Amino acid sequence: MVHLISPELFEAACSFRGRPDVAVTIRNKRLRWRSLRFTEATRYATDQTADNEGSGCIHRARVDGAGRVQYCAVTDPASAAQWVSWGTINQDALPGADCALTCPAANTLRLFYLSNAQPPTLRCIESTDSGATWSPPTDIAPIAGGACHLAATHYCVFAIVQGGVRVWSKTPVGAWAAGPDWAALGTLTTPTGIGAAWDSVNALYRVIVAGDGRMWVGSLSAATGWSGPQQIWPGGNGAALSDSLPHSPAALCHAGEFWFTWIEIYQATLSWSQAIICHSHEWGHFGQETALHINTHNPRRVALAWVAPTRCLYAANETDACVATHWDITDPAQNLEALTVCDYERHTSERGSRISVEVIDRAEVCASLGMVGRPAEPVQPLAEVHLERGYLVGNSSHRVTLDPHYLTSAAYTAGRQRGRLLLQAVDGWGLLERWHPPMPLTWENRSVRWLLAELTGRVGLAFADDGAQVFDYVVPTFTALPGQSGATAVRALLGLAGAVARFAADGTFYALNLYHHAPLTYVDLGTKGEIMEGQFGLAADSTAFRVYGDGVGHAAENTVASMALGLRLHQRITDYRLHTEEQAYQVAVYHWLRSTMSTRREAVTVPLRPDPELWDMSRLFVYPDIVPPADAMRGVMAIDEEYHPRQGRYVTRLTLGLV
Repeated sequence: MVHLISPELFEAACSFRGRPDVAVTIRNKRLRWRSLRFTEATRYATDQTADNEGSGCIHRARVDGAGRVQYCAVTDPASAAQWVSWGTINQDALPGADCALTCPAANTLRLFYLSNAQPPTLRCIESTDSGATWSPPTDIAPIAGGACHLAATHYCVFAIVQGGVRVWSKTPVGAWAAGPDWAALGTLTTPTGIGAAWDSVNALYRVIVAGDGRMWVGSLSAATGWSGPQQIWPGGNGAALSDSLPHSPAALCHAGEFWFTWIEIYQATLSWSQAIICHSHEWGHFGQETALHINTHNPRRVALAWVAPTRCLYAANETDACVATHWDITDPAQNLEALTVCDYERHTSERGSRISVEVIDRAEVCASLGMVGRPAEPVQPLAEVHLERGYLVGNSSHRVTLDPHYLTSAAYTAGRQRGRLLLQAVDGWGLLERWHPPMPLTWENRSVRWLLAELTGRVGLAFADDGAQVFDYVVPTFTALPGQSGATAVRALLGLAGAVARFAADGTFYALNLYHHAPLTYVDLGTKGEIMEGQFGLAADSTAFRVYGDGVGHAAENTVASMALGLRLHQRITDYRLHTEEQAYQVAVYHWLRSTMSTRREAVTVPLRPDPELWDMSRLFVYPDIVPPADAMRGVMAIDEEYHPRQGRYVTRLTLGLV
C-alpha cells in the first residue's frame, strides 16, 4: 500500500529544489552454514541436545557396534576433537541400535536406548549433573520385532515399533506412562526414522516420521492428542517415488521457528545421498532446503542442537558437524548499516523488481566482500538489501525504505575507479524464479491461500492476503513441475483467485484480489505542478472474455470498450482447476478489469517519489483537456526510479492504467 509520508517530505518530493537523501542497508538474515569437521567414517546413529538453562554445552550420545552406550560433551564446538570424545556409560545396549537424548531441565539429561535382552527393552538413564554421573537404567517397555527408531524431547520419548509410532512420557516426578500412540499415521512397512522437538511457544510436541518412501509431520498436545499426519515428502499428496527415499529425520524448534533434517537417498539413472536441512517460520509450510556438507554414505541421523548464548544452530552425525549463526539486528557481522548511495536505479513491474546500487567507499572498508571478521562480511548472495530513499528536510533525513530485495551479485572495484561497491538485487519474485521443484509436487483439495503460503515459503517468504473470499477457494488438484519455476506456479495460483501481488515492507508476499482492491489513500500526482514529463494516451485490448473450467464457466463483456473500438475482441481462458461458478466469475472479472486498465496506458515522470508502490491508486492532476478531473483515477502498474545526482537526475517514472 502507499507509504504514508509527512507533509514536509511530500513538499520536498514535489519540489525541483529538493535535496535527495539515499542510503542502503544490508542484512544477512539467511542461515550460512560452515563445516566444523568432515570425515568418511560414520557408522552409528547419534543424537544430541543443548542445555541452554544449565551448563550451556552440547551433549551427544551413541550406541556402538559392541553395545556400549557412549556419551560426550562439547564445551567448545570449534574443537573438532570434542565432537568424538566418547566415553562409555553402560555396556548393556543392543549393538549399533538407535538412541535418543533430551534435556528436560537445567543440567538434566535423559538418554534412551534398547537393551540387548530378548526381546529388547527400551531403557532410560538419567543425569542431574550435566552428564558427569548417570543413574542405573530404568526399563520403560519391551520392544518386539523389527527395527526400532527413537526420538526424544522434553518429557517424551517416541519410538517406531513394528511400524507404528508409540509414545512414553514422564514428568520430573512420577513414573513412565504410555500413550497416546499415533494411530492416524497407520502402520509403516519400512520405517526409516523419526525425529521430535518441543515447541514451547505452542506447548506441542512436533514429530517427523519417514518410511515407505514418504515423510510426514504431526503434533502432539497433552490436552487434545495428535493432529496430522501431513505429508511433506514427496511434496503434497504425491505417491511415494520408487527411486527416492527419505531417511533418518531429526527436528528442532526454537522460538516458533522449525528445522528438520533428513537424508535424501536417490537411486536411479542418477544416484546420490545428501543431508538436507529445511527451515520454516510457520508450521505446516516447510521449505528453504539447504544441502549440508555431511557424510551420508552410511545414512545416519543428522541431529540438531540450539545454543542460545551464541545463537548457533549445530547439525551433526557421528563424525561430522556443521554450524550456522542465527540473525540478530545488533550483530555487525550480519548487518552493514546505512551506506551512502551515489547512484541507483529501480525497475518494478508485476513481473518483479530489480535494483542496481552503487556506493562510494572512500575508506575502502568494504573491500573484503563476505569475508569473516571484516566489515563487509554481511555482503553475501541473497542477503537482504534495504534501499532507503527520501529527502533532507532542514537538517534531518526523511526516508522511506523499499521492500527487501535479495542480493544476486556484488562487486568491488579496483584501479582508477576503485572504492566502489556495486550491488544487484531482485525482489521475492526473483527468488521464486530461481527456485524449481526437485520433483513433481501435487496437492489435493487445498485452498489457494494455503498453496500460495506453501510455495512462497519454499524460498523463505512469508505470505499474507487481503482476506478476500476467493483465496479460500479449494483447488481439487494442483501440481508444480520441476520444469516450472516457483514464480510460474505462484502466478497460476494468483490467476485462479483473480489476484495480483506485491511485497510488504518486511518482505511478506502480499496477494490482493483486484476486484475488491479499494485503498483509502491515494498517490496524488501533479498537484504541485511537479510532473516533468508525461505521456497520455489510449490503447486497445480484448473486450469479450470466456472462462471455461471443470464443468463451469462465465462470460464477461466490456461493452463500453467494444463500442469505443468498433470491434469485438475475444479472449478465451481455459483452466480445469476452476470447479465452481464463483471461481469462474472471479477470473472473468479479473480479465475484464485488466482490459479496462489497459484502455489507458500513461506514464508520468516526477522528482523522486518514495511513497508510491505497485497497485496503489493515483489521482492524476494535469490539464483537463488531457485528463478530465472526473476521469483522473489511475492504478500504478510499474515504477522506475533513477538516482544520478552527479548528473542532477533523480526521478520517478510511473506507468499508470485506468481504474
